[in-house]
Amino acid sequence: MELKQQYLNALNVLDKDTALSLITNALDKKQIDLISVYQGILSHALEVVDNKDHNVWEEHIKTQIASSKSKMEESS
Repeated sequence: MELKQQYLNALNVLDKDTALSLITNALDKKQIDLISVYQGILSHALEVVDNKDHNVWEEHIKTQIASSKSKMEESS
């Protein structure tokens, strides 16, 4: 299964640890660059979430997942 789909699966079940781990591992192994993460994975995931009627809490969790990775990169 490709990284984009794995990330989307983790995002849809609100599995922050797995979502972050997938992206972090791929970046660490140089399988993807940060621009590709944003353009190919994060932007795609926000467009195709399974449940378009997510409540505010779920949206907050998804935003937190997406922003956690960028904060990790800034501190590196």
